[in-house]
Amino acid sequence: MKPRDFLNFFKTKSGKLVLFVALFGGGLLLFSTFGPETLQELRAAWAQADTESHISAFADMPQLGTALSRAGLAEPVLDRELLHSRYPDVQPLMQELRTIGARHAAADRRRSLMGRSRLGAMLAAYESLRGGAGLPATWEIIYGAAFAGEAHPIGRASAGVPGETRVPVQAVVRRGPRRDAS
Repeated sequence: MKPRDFLNFFKTKSGKLVLFVALFGGGLLLFSTFGPETLQELRAAWAQADTESHISAFADMPQLGTALSRAGLAEPVLDRELLHSRYPDVQPLMQELRTIGARHAAADRRRSLMGRSRLGAMLAAYESLRGGAGLPATWEIIYGAAFAGEAHPIGRASAGVPGETRVPVQAVVRRGPRRDAS
């Protein structure tokens, strides 16, 4: 099972970060995720090209800590690391993003074609950041750890099995369109 198969973060319409975790009682959750400073240079270049959202917004450490606690996890610990990469031009960066499966999935993202002029404006803005070693890209990595707690915010402890949580069927709802299980 890949981490993305059992750890999902979602933002509600009110902007609250929600975390869904599948762990047995006493289990240890270890994860890493991108933080809000990730790709700040690319984000700034796009901001000079137009007002649309082009880079996904990532949760910060306080949001992640709150989501871990709300999910019923105990003793959350978070740390962060900033990594700085350099690229000869924007194409290797874009290829790396495709390789890791990064997609801009925000609900407010642009759904139409952007056109050459906007792309050209972004490329020119990004090019203005070039240093001797190439174009910069910042990667903020947030590392987290937490233990599965005994309580679950929407469930109640089972009288039969220690550490088991029962969730009523009424609490399980589908949000959004059905996705293929591929």
